[in-house]
Amino acid sequence: RTCANLGQHHPGWTERVLTVDEAVAHVGRLVEVHRHEAFVVGVAGPGDPLANEETFEALNQVHRAWPNLTTCISSNGLLLADTLPRLLDAGIRALTVTVNAPDPEVGSQIYLWVRYDGVIHQGEEGAALLIERQFLGIRAALDAGLAVKVNTVLIPGVNDAHVERLAGRLREAGVTLMNIMPLIPSGAMRNWRAPTCDELSEARTRCETILPQFRLCKQCRADIVWFPDAVGV
Repeated sequence: RTCANLGQHHPGWTERVLTVDEAVAHVGRLVEVHRHEAFVVGVAGPGDPLANEETFEALNQVHRAWPNLTTCISSNGLLLADTLPRLLDAGIRALTVTVNAPDPEVGSQIYLWVRYDGVIHQGEEGAALLIERQFLGIRAALDAGLAVKVNTVLIPGVNDAHVERLAGRLREAGVTLMNIMPLIPSGAMRNWRAPTCDELSEARTRCETILPQFRLCKQCRADIVWFPDAVGV
């Protein structure tokens, strides 16, 4: 897979977040250079993209200028149901939603708090709200005809024993593709252990009996353009 970083090919852009106009201009240059190639423009940050007004501004500009270009969003899903009409208006065709827990008990070990409508929810209450909103958004997106992939970060000792149960819930919701990714210890989780390759493979194999598994993930940065034809997938 070939990824072009939206901040990588212009002097001075690598150390800061692009403005909407800069990001759209860069997509325009890529369209000119790769006019005979199909590629995907994805937005996954900074933070959760659905919490940023700039996300919708950029997507709308890209869609108006190049309506046949495939765009996608990667989100934690908290605001997915609320913003889905705006995503559809912006021409979004694909979504990746990160769901790490099948229930609030597991989720409370992963998420310190969840802020929704200006109110902060902690512990199992916060995890329950997040999971409820995630599945509500996923079902709505699938009903709208979008392609939905679910990412799950494998965290040893926290959710590794529960990924099969999560896969079952996702299948019931209509999801057809799951991507189990390894934890990269950082930030508040910097002292947590990453799964071994064997642990990751074993989790994928267990869940594959329930839901198809995506095994091509390269953990790309948030600001990428993906050229799928480079690897024939």
